[in-house]
Amino acid sequence: MKKNFFGINDERKRIIVCIISILFSISIFVGISLTYGDGLSNIIHVIGILIIAMLFSPIFVLIFNKIFNFIEKNEKENIDIKIKYSDFFKVWAIIFLFWIPILLAFYPGIFDYDVNTQLNYVINDNYSTHHPLLHTLILGAFYNLGKVLNDYNLGILLYTIVQMLILSAVMSYAVMYIKKKGIKNKYIYISVIFYSIFPLCSILAISTTKDIYFSALILAFLICIMQIRDDKFKFSKKYIFLCIILTAMLLFRINAIYAVVIALAIILFLGVKQYKNLILTIIISILLSSSTQTCLVHILGASTNTEKDMLSIPLQQLARVGNVYKDRLTENEYHEITRYLNPVQYDEYLADNMKESANMNLIKKDYKNFIKTWAKYFSKFPLVYIEAFLYNTQGYWDIKDISHSKIYGIDLEKHRGYLHTGCKEEYGVQRITYCEPIKSFYEWLFVENNYQKFPIIRLLFSPALYIWIFTFHFIYSIYKKKKNSLIISAFFIGLFITLLAGPTCLARYVYPYVICLPVIICDLFIKEKI
Repeated sequence: MKKNFFGINDERKRIIVCIISILFSISIFVGISLTYGDGLSNIIHVIGILIIAMLFSPIFVLIFNKIFNFIEKNEKENIDIKIKYSDFFKVWAIIFLFWIPILLAFYPGIFDYDVNTQLNYVINDNYSTHHPLLHTLILGAFYNLGKVLNDYNLGILLYTIVQMLILSAVMSYAVMYIKKKGIKNKYIYISVIFYSIFPLCSILAISTTKDIYFSALILAFLICIMQIRDDKFKFSKKYIFLCIILTAMLLFRINAIYAVVIALAIILFLGVKQYKNLILTIIISILLSSSTQTCLVHILGASTNTEKDMLSIPLQQLARVGNVYKDRLTENEYHEITRYLNPVQYDEYLADNMKESANMNLIKKDYKNFIKTWAKYFSKFPLVYIEAFLYNTQGYWDIKDISHSKIYGIDLEKHRGYLHTGCKEEYGVQRITYCEPIKSFYEWLFVENNYQKFPIIRLLFSPALYIWIFTFHFIYSIYKKKKNSLIISAFFIGLFITLLAGPTCLARYVYPYVICLPVIICDLFIKEKI
């Protein structure tokens, strides 16, 4: 057969490779325009960006075709080999022990991010569902244990160690799954090294943020659903474990319900009969988590003001019109926008300012009119709305973006940069450093953001890299007609959509994608059971 189009002689492959290449090329050049150019200022400019992206897309066709060929050449049958239980404990111990020096450097743990808000809930007995109640209770329990022991550091240390043990155990379980599939030892070694020393894995492992337990549950969920897939979705006790994991997962991230509902819709589209046990398990998990959450809200008397979180993007879009394009508005139009928010505080990469300035009483009282106002300016400034959305989510799709690394500024004194490494000492928890070289080095890299000085390495810390790898998994599964693998992708698609609707892009938000990476890459090389 005569080869054509860059040596791709399979029509289906040509189409799939072209789709991902064009999408990736567009992301590169739209990102360049947003960062260094005039954004999407007018339709002529947008068309120009698309033309340039199309012209450069053949470069990415060559790259993605080589990746496709490499995977196809190294594909293997979906098998299950026996593994030693002792191997699980060995890998568990290795990962955990490699994290100990990081814990000593930031002893008793990275007590930062949202802990002040959550602890205020506990201290004042005034809870809110803005943060997961279950995680708030767990964090509060260890904090209060420290109070009882007259040593808040000890309480947070115990929290950190428990979290490290759980997370490293799930990671070891992931490695065992990879090994069970008969993957080459060198890839297993790389996976262990990745979990043990890759800074995103180790630093966030000692952070008290809610994202860590959620990510551990996502990884456990991924392995469990892969095992069910390998059994061709036949009913077994694995569904019980899946239900428990999924229920807990939904309790540790409030908006995860939207990701699961989106995934459920995709599964229903793929076929009800074949996946009926999975569909039933998901529905039961949703009901269990919802009823548990309702009980927690009732017992704790928690407020449920979550409307702001759902309005992150609409508020950003209105604010951009009122801030950047104020000169194109009449006085009455500008006043109409300022009834709902303060455009002066607009930050194109962070919706928190708009959520804080939003007149939620007015929005809730007259929600229909707010939607009409939003729709009115969408019809008048459609490109501005698209711009606002793209800026707010740029870190998730633009592999070159660094805005996510300075959302809250670059401040060594406050320990804020790409990662937060601080300690909220006003709550009685004191930072003690037992390994100063590691602390100084990691803060030089990820607080002062010097990791960006290393051209190739910096890409490893781009949230968009992980999103694109999972996108590749989804598209490759379509190409190979791996219908059951699309079930796995469905959950990560749902999670990605919730991220796009969120307030900003941060590295910790893509932590589930980071720690699931070895398993997803492994899945690319495994043929689907027939």
